[in-house]
Amino acid sequence: MTHAWSTASHEPATTFFTEHGWRSPRNLSDTQVRDLRQRLRRHANTPLTGGCTVCGVPSCPSWRNAYDQLAAAGELMAEPGRW
Repeated sequence: MTHAWSTASHEPATTFFTEHGWRSPRNLSDTQVRDLRQRLRRHANTPLTGGCTVCGVPSCPSWRNAYDQLAAAGELMAEPGRW
């Protein structure tokens, strides 16, 4: 997949969603993004057990739901400063 890059903003002029046309990105409020990122951290897999720190299930439904919502909105999975 190729993207046309805007020289003024250095961001892609098209996204996966606009190029494929099947679904547009969901808009999330800042509060929703913060809460979903917090859920990702809280339900992350532990290296020792490989399961969620809350329920013990690897990639538990709560973690997957938060990941999917952030991905559908085109948001990073963590605050930009953590990268």
